[in-house]
Amino acid sequence: MIKLLRSNGYTIISVVRETTLTSLSSVEFHDCSHFEVYVDLYDGSLYCLSSAKAETFVKSDFAKYPIEIYHLMCEKQGILSYEDPRTSIESSFQTTLNVLESIRSLKEETKCCFAMVFAGSSEMFGDAQSSPQNELTEFSPKSPYAVGKVLASKVCTLYRELYKIRPSTCILYNHESNLRCIRFVSRKIIRPAANYMLNKTSEILWVGNLSSQRDWSHAYDIIQGLHLALSYEDTQDFILAMGEPHMVREFISVAFKVVGVNIVWKGSGLNEVGIEKRTNSIIVKVEPTLFRENAEMPCLFGDIRKATSLLGWKKKYITLEEWLKLWFWKK
Repeated sequence: MIKLLRSNGYTIISVVRETTLTSLSSVEFHDCSHFEVYVDLYDGSLYCLSSAKAETFVKSDFAKYPIEIYHLMCEKQGILSYEDPRTSIESSFQTTLNVLESIRSLKEETKCCFAMVFAGSSEMFGDAQSSPQNELTEFSPKSPYAVGKVLASKVCTLYRELYKIRPSTCILYNHESNLRCIRFVSRKIIRPAANYMLNKTSEILWVGNLSSQRDWSHAYDIIQGLHLALSYEDTQDFILAMGEPHMVREFISVAFKVVGVNIVWKGSGLNEVGIEKRTNSIIVKVEPTLFRENAEMPCLFGDIRKATSLLGWKKKYITLEEWLKLWFWKK
């Protein structure tokens, strides 16, 4: 997101959650056009957007230009949300409500023009009975994380309709880059494939449900879509995705294919294994504890026709193989 905004000449304020936190962005992009500021988005008593350096900008330079807010925060995502449901829900809903209240107050006090995009999630659809999902598909969340996202999306719609504020919800499906942390399945798959490319040795890759289907995109394309949605004059909600489903099994095959390894699949269920064709050695096994059990969702993939037609959004990376190749320049 920072790379995109920098390339368009923006002055950027990155909100951080702890005073001791130094983000990767500050190391790579720290200059007079990028600042970090500690803001407690959970504190509803504060005008969270007008604290520290942000207050100075709202009163000066920002008063001359539209202020764009990219609200991407969420704690305790995915399976971690079951361990701490309160934090997971509040990190989406409460922080979104506080940001919107700040916008409502500052809009009246400063006469600034604000626009916001909130990052929703495909998990909001949960038990969706049909695929692909579009902007009118009913929400059916199955996790605390998804519940928080749905509540935040609803409050965005409320403020848009009642207070003439411009919050857009973009429902995002899986989007990947080499900045992904290791707990995500995509990164778990990439690491042993990268190790094989670098060291010609293979570790066992332990995965959950190989038949689980997801809609994977490159983060570059999704970020471009977020920017277009926020800039769109008629504020609306949008689906941003690749627009096609792929099984975890297929993702693994493609990732290893990129580094010259062909995988043959044998067995079924918990006994299914991925075998390297050249050496006949097992490199993928199923780990039952990694299954999401009752939280497992059906096939979720997005209908992106609205975003492509109204926003003129065009993806740069069309296939899994295209953007997976970008990951293998480092472990």
